[in-house]
Amino acid sequence: MMKWLRVVVVAAVVAVGSARQAESACLAPAPVPGNMAGILQQAIDACGQGKFMLGAGSYTINGTVNVPPSVTVEGEDYATEVLGAANTPIWMLTGSFSKVSHLRMGMIAPQQGGIGVSFRYADWNNAATDLIFGHYFTIGLDVAPERGSKGVYTIDNIRWNGVLGSNTAIRVGNGVNPVTDVRLTRLSGTANLPADMAVWVDVNAGADTVTMDGLTFIKGGVGIRAGAGTTAIATVTGLSIAHIHALESMTGYGLLLLSANNVRLDDLSLAQNGGGLGVGFGVRALSLVGAVIHNNQGDGVTLWPGSVGVQILDSTIADNNLSSGTWGFGVSIGTGVSHFAIRGNRINNGLLWGNGKQRYCIFLAPGPSDHYVITDNACFGHTAGGGNTVYDGGTGLNKSVSQNIQ
Repeated sequence: MMKWLRVVVVAAVVAVGSARQAESACLAPAPVPGNMAGILQQAIDACGQGKFMLGAGSYTINGTVNVPPSVTVEGEDYATEVLGAANTPIWMLTGSFSKVSHLRMGMIAPQQGGIGVSFRYADWNNAATDLIFGHYFTIGLDVAPERGSKGVYTIDNIRWNGVLGSNTAIRVGNGVNPVTDVRLTRLSGTANLPADMAVWVDVNAGADTVTMDGLTFIKGGVGIRAGAGTTAIATVTGLSIAHIHALESMTGYGLLLLSANNVRLDDLSLAQNGGGLGVGFGVRALSLVGAVIHNNQGDGVTLWPGSVGVQILDSTIADNNLSSGTWGFGVSIGTGVSHFAIRGNRINNGLLWGNGKQRYCIFLAPGPSDHYVITDNACFGHTAGGGNTVYDGGTGLNKSVSQNIQ
């Protein structure tokens, strides 16, 4: 039995019509030319809890529409287009259990602060799902609450179609206020040019328990970045990234981790970027398993001084250093990096597309590195060092460098 409650706002709110069994719903006013922010806000507030349905057509919002607690704003299977026209968020999730889904969104022109969906005033169990993003967003999804340790946020099944003039697809945390339990799943996007998406996913200090699964991003500055803009150690905690189909054609790193603790990376593809995986000074306890990192301009994997507890296991790192750089290795490890393990990897030139120029399979810079393991790696076809394609410059005595096939 279907029931509908239709809310139409002209000068007043009039209620007629239906609701799904066990769930109320309101049908928004039909789109009209001009700014509909006030009209939609009035209708949503009159609707109460439940679904607020936007029909097919194009809605212009010059301002911000607040989505109250326990309200879902839902479009009509992408036939609903919402265009922002201000330096503000289009949708603002508030309280708990607010959600936006099944919409197409874009900005009418480049904005300095245009945001698609903001979690600034969200509390718990909020979501943005089944969305398609267009052009000119400063931030597509700003998952950054400003009311203390809030979270349990779901971002699922979202697409960026050849975007222009955008800066960040998803920001997790604002670097000041803690946010916890954020799930990013089934996301994909392509920028028109690398400059049209500076960072696809930016995880900032204070984020705790962030899970990413099933992502594909093509062209941009950086694919996924964690812990930027701080000199502190382990500012992001509990970062899990799995089943990344492609972080590809970035001018910077496909995956750049600067300050994070307890990082689990599984089944990643990093290809044709400036660099594959960059691991910074503030990283503690990282495990990379089952990755394919290939045809990047620089190193396949770079561990900078200060990183601790990194494991690189059972991965393929092939045909990198396409730029023929002096520091262009399969795995490059900075001076003094200790407490790491590199085991069971296949690190080659000529393995995949056949045009790699990796100079060394694994290069550990000279210095006081100690407590590490480099074993059981298969290294072939490198351009420097002759048969000695694993260069061990560590002076520490507590190490095992053995059984690497060269």
